[in-house]
Amino acid sequence: VIRKRSHIELQTRDVTEFLVDPIYTFQTDYFISGLGPLDDQLVLLGVPKECNAETGKAQRPVLLVADYKDCEFCEVSTDTLNIRGYEEYS
Repeated sequence: VIRKRSHIELQTRDVTEFLVDPIYTFQTDYFISGLGPLDDQLVLLGVPKECNAETGKAQRPVLLVADYKDCEFCEVSTDTLNIRGYEEYS
């Protein structure tokens, strides 16, 4: 939920006007670098936490669509992205 900070919060600290309050938390096998809504689902852009076992370098980034059911997020779709130079990021 995105909310606007109260006047008191804005006066007491050097902070931004808006604040994101988490509603749900969940664990993934990815470092999340982006997320956004898709109807009632969540789209995640991430990089797998584990390096490639053969090369020791980062794995390809993924685009994942998740749905919240029964108090957990379920993967609806996962696609590996072809991005040049991804191996150099770790």
